[in-house]
Amino acid sequence: MTKIQRLVFIVLFAALGALTAHAQKTLHLDVYTACEDGWRVDSTVVSGQTEAILIDTQYLKTEATKLADRITASGKKLKAIIVTHPHDEHYLGIGTLHQRFPNGPIYMSSDALEDFKQKSPDALAGMKKYVPAEVPESSPTGEVFPPMHFTVDGQSVELMQGQGDDSKTSNTYIWIPPSERLSPATWYLTASTYGSPTQMSRAAQLG
Repeated sequence: MTKIQRLVFIVLFAALGALTAHAQKTLHLDVYTACEDGWRVDSTVVSGQTEAILIDTQYLKTEATKLADRITASGKKLKAIIVTHPHDEHYLGIGTLHQRFPNGPIYMSSDALEDFKQKSPDALAGMKKYVPAEVPESSPTGEVFPPMHFTVDGQSVELMQGQGDDSKTSNTYIWIPPSERLSPATWYLTASTYGSPTQMSRAAQLG
C-alpha cells in the first residue's frame, strides 16, 4: 500500500466513524397518520438510537394498536407518552398504548388533566354506543408533567405551553432545540386546530 493509499484509507475510516457517531446522536421523527375512519389523527414518535417518546395516542383502538406495533418493531424503549391537549382523538388510544407499554408514564398539563378527568368518561361512553369494537379496555388517567425537559438518548426535548383549541385549556408544544441533531431538519411540533392534531412546521435547517 502506497502512502497515498494509506492516507485515503485513513481519511475514509475517519469519515465513516464520524458518520456513525452522528447517526447515533440523531433524533428522528416518525409520524403515524390514521385512516379516514380514524379522523386521520397524527401521532408522532421522537426517537434516538435506543429510546423514544410518543406524542398523542390516536382515536380508534385499531389505529392505536398499529401505532403500538410500529413502536415495538423499532425495538426502542418508550420513555413517555405525551397528550398535547384533552380532545378525545388525542387520548382515547391511551389504554391500548399503556397496555403495550405499561412502564411508559402518561403526561398532560394540569388543566388538560383536569379536563380529561371530567370529559373522558362521556367520550368512552359515546364510543361504546357507536363503535364498541374500537373502545379500549381501560383509559388510564395519567399525570401532570413532572419536568418540562426530557432527554431521548441524551438529546434535549423541551415542553412548552401555549393557547389551546379553546380558552380553558392549553396545548403542549414540543420543542427540539436547534443545537440538537434532528434528521433531516429541526422541527417545531405543536397540537394544532381540530382536524390536524399534530402539525409540524419547519424551524431550522441543519447546516
